[in-house]
Amino acid sequence: MANIININEENNILSFADEPLDIVCGNTNYCLNFNFSAQWQQFTKKIAVFVANGEKQLVEFQESECAVPAMPNANSCFVYVLGMAGENESFISTSLRLKLIPTCDSTVEADFEGFKNYLSLALEKLKQFEEGNYKAKVAEKSESQVDIKENQTVEGSKNFVGELLYGGKDVATLSQFSNDNLLANGDFSVNQRGKNYYQGKNGLTIFSADRWKILGQNTSFNLTTKKLIIYVNHTFSQVVEIPTALRGQMVTACFSVGTITKEINAFVSDGTNEVTKKLEVGENVISFEVGAEATTLEVGFRGVAINSNTFLNFVKLEVGDKFTGFRAKSAREELEDCQKYYYVKTTDGDEGIFGAGMCISNSEARVSVKLPVQMRVAPTVTATGEFCICSANIETMTTFNVLSYEGDSVTLSVVTATTVSGMGAMLRANATGASISFDAEIY
Repeated sequence: MANIININEENNILSFADEPLDIVCGNTNYCLNFNFSAQWQQFTKKIAVFVANGEKQLVEFQESECAVPAMPNANSCFVYVLGMAGENESFISTSLRLKLIPTCDSTVEADFEGFKNYLSLALEKLKQFEEGNYKAKVAEKSESQVDIKENQTVEGSKNFVGELLYGGKDVATLSQFSNDNLLANGDFSVNQRGKNYYQGKNGLTIFSADRWKILGQNTSFNLTTKKLIIYVNHTFSQVVEIPTALRGQMVTACFSVGTITKEINAFVSDGTNEVTKKLEVGENVISFEVGAEATTLEVGFRGVAINSNTFLNFVKLEVGDKFTGFRAKSAREELEDCQKYYYVKTTDGDEGIFGAGMCISNSEARVSVKLPVQMRVAPTVTATGEFCICSANIETMTTFNVLSYEGDSVTLSVVTATTVSGMGAMLRANATGASISFDAEIY
């Protein structure tokens, strides 16, 4: 009978259900049993990806279980899960580190000369990073060490992506196992609202680059230069919802910034407790214990002096008590994460179609507007520009309201001057520049 290791999944985060067994390298008598949340039930196919010493092994699930493959000579192993619902639909979980007991020939001491060669190459690559010969940038204060019993990775070089070989095989570096960013748009690459410059308003919260909000009229963010100007007690921050599994657990935030004038604080708050840190140029790390009753975390910057400013590189929030490096998501992943909170639907030209439905009376049409993702809650809908209903006749839309929200679509009740009951209807732009915004943000 296989040794069972139970793993929970909640909000895409993997964690051990109880104290995990140690896996003896080379032994195949182990099985992972996953307790998946409802969002993973849609996937008709699940694959566990085991990454040991930089090499991947794929194991397909049998219902909720998957066998652990043999990993002879492994010093570390991470596992994550791919969910597949079709050819173009997939989902990926966070990674989880398994506990290994190496066999007698699986330590680097068995080939110390080879290990020294590997270490020399790693240090040479780091030197080339520092000299600017690679696009990736190493942390300013790098304490380069190699854990010969655990990772065989270069600690401290958070964005290290150079090619390293050990024993003739690719060796995974720390950045390849970087924890997922719990924040959306951590590098400010998504900008659905479309402005290059965002200025705060007095006493109001406004959103700038997706998910990042400004509180205070003297605070601004220039998306072109990523320059943040922030006033005393004003904030530039993002709020995220915390899954139940993270309550009472440690999370770590990293704020990477450039030149600073005057003084700015970075902060993490759960509404009851807060940890702050005076910003310094480079990577600023804050570890924070989430409150047992917390439902959200706010992560961001707070002004300490008049008109302080800095240049933002990235902000990351992750599970655990260490910063594991910043790995940018793909453009598609980042956009979809942001669209769960805010989405702007536009069309090409002045007669683009926004949705279709039916006229239910002589003055009302009901139209379903498709969304690219399922939003976190039923959104507030705002129409900008001129619209019309195309049915038996073309009628100008006078008013509308949200009738229902069904996960990936919103049904609008559109009032017009005259329509023909029972006829099909399309909602389209009546002039260039029409758009509909769907707002499910956390204010």
